[in-house]
Amino acid sequence: MQEIGRYLKNTHWRAAARRFGVWGVSDYYTLLEQMAGEGAQLNSGYFLVILAAALLATAGLLLDNASIIIGAMCIAPFLAPSRAVCIGGLYRNSKVFRGGLFNRSSACL
Repeated sequence: MQEIGRYLKNTHWRAAARRFGVWGVSDYYTLLEQMAGEGAQLNSGYFLVILAAALLATAGLLLDNASIIIGAMCIAPFLAPSRAVCIGGLYRNSKVFRGGLFNRSSACL
């Protein structure tokens, strides 16, 4: 009797996971590739946020204020290109990998 209950519970979970996905995301690979592709694109907004973070960090250094420097690190948009490099390498998507690598290296200049 316990095995039947366990089987029903497992089949119910599998059916729900197929229909809704886990945490409401039904296709993780597509979502990760989409996020990585967005991180591999260069646009003017990316450079403007980098400029704002650099100016904020400079002000924090001049004022000798650690919390301003930490705030500059929080708004710096460096996670998206790093994610693009990782996901592009994992999925062997050379366009996303090279785009993220170029985006990351151009931000360091």
